[in-house]
Amino acid sequence: MKSNKLTKFKRTEIGMIPSDWEVIELGKIFNYLGGYSFNSNDFTENKYYKNQVLRIGNVKNGKLLTNINPVYVTDEIAMLANKYMLKNNIIIFTMTGTRTKRDYFYTYCVDKKDLGNVNYYINQRVGGLIPFDNICSKYYSFVLKRKEILDEVFLYETGSANQGNISFSGLKRVLLYKPPKPEQEKIANALTRIDNLIEDYEKLIKKKEKIKQGLMQNLLTGKVRLKGFDGCWHKNKIKSIYTITRGQVLSTKQISKNISKINCYPVYSSQTANNGLLGYYDKYLFDTCITWTTDGENAGTVKFRKGKFYSTNVNGVLISKDNLCNECMAEIINMNTSGFIVRNGNPKLMNNVMAEIEIYYPKDINEQLAISKVFSNADNEINDLKIKLNKIIDIKNGMLDNLLTGRIRL
Repeated sequence: MKSNKLTKFKRTEIGMIPSDWEVIELGKIFNYLGGYSFNSNDFTENKYYKNQVLRIGNVKNGKLLTNINPVYVTDEIAMLANKYMLKNNIIIFTMTGTRTKRDYFYTYCVDKKDLGNVNYYINQRVGGLIPFDNICSKYYSFVLKRKEILDEVFLYETGSANQGNISFSGLKRVLLYKPPKPEQEKIANALTRIDNLIEDYEKLIKKKEKIKQGLMQNLLTGKVRLKGFDGCWHKNKIKSIYTITRGQVLSTKQISKNISKINCYPVYSSQTANNGLLGYYDKYLFDTCITWTTDGENAGTVKFRKGKFYSTNVNGVLISKDNLCNECMAEIINMNTSGFIVRNGNPKLMNNVMAEIEIYYPKDINEQLAISKVFSNADNEINDLKIKLNKIIDIKNGMLDNLLTGRIRL
C-alpha cells in the first residue's frame, strides 16, 4: 500500500481523487446488453435443457442466486435469445423495483465459475453492462455498490409513483472514478479475497446451524439420548407444568438502548431480531422463565429467558417453581406451537390455547439441563462465528471507503 502522503489529489465534480485517476461517464466504459422478452409459454421445468433464464429475483445483495425459482427454456428458444446469454465479466443489474424502497439496481459481476455447464439468459427486467477492454469490470461491480454512486444512479430513475426503473439512457450518464487498469485489478482482487472470506464464514455458520437443527430434532424427541440418561419421558399439557401469564405494556420512551447500573434489566418484545431485546429498564417482572410471542407475524415463537427481565404485553410467560424453565423445555414447546396458531387475520397464540398444548419431555431435570448445555454450546459457537463475520464485514467496509476513493493505494 502507498502512503497518503505520497498521493497528490485533485478536485473533481465527484470529489477529491488521486491526480492520476480520471472521472468518466459510465457509458464511455460500458456497452449495454438488454434482456430478452421471454413469455410464460417459453418456460419449462425440464432441467434437461441447460438454458436458464435469470430474472430480478436471481440477483440480490451482490449475489447471483441461480437456485431461486429456476426456470428453463428449450434449445429452440435459447437460440432466439442467444444475444442475451451471459458471458464472463458482464455486470448484470436489476432494472425495476419499488421506488420508495429502492429494492433494485442490485449488481453482480459474472465470473467463469458462475457459468458452469448452464447457459444463462437475462430477461427484459435485467440489464447487462459489457466492459470495454481498458477497464476491470470486477472493480466497477464494487464501485456501483457505493452509496454515493447509488444516489447518483437513482437521480436518473424513471417510472410511476410506486414502480421505479433504471434504464441505460440514464445510467450511462453516471460519473465514475477511473484509476489505471492495473490499480483497478489490484483493488478488485483485494476486495474479492475478503468477499470470499465472508462467503466462507456464511457457509460455515449455515453448516453449524444445520447441525444444531439435526441435534434438536433428535434430542428433543427422544430419538437420541445423551450418555448416562435412560429414564422415562412425560407427556403433559402446558397448564399442568407452568403458571401462565403475560408481560406488561411499557412505553419505548422508558426503555434505555444501553445497559447501565440503573437500567440493568433486559426488556424483551415479540420481535425475533436481536433475540427480541428492545433495550433495558430499571425494573423487572420475571426471573428465569420461558416466553412466547402471543400475536403478530412471530406468533408462537418460544424463547428461554435466563435471569431477571421485563417482558412487554405481546409476550406470554411460563413460570415454573420446579426448575422446568430451561433451553431444552423452551425448544420442546417451540416445536409444538405451530399447529395451534390461529391465522385468521393477525396470527395469534393466546394464553388459553397455549395452556392446552401437550408436550413430551424428559422427566429427569438433569437430562433437560444436559440437553440445554448441548444447545448452549452450539449457540455459543455460532455466535462466535457471527461476531468474527461482522468484524470482517467492518474491515471490508473500511477497505471500500479507502481503496475506492484512492485514500489508500495498492
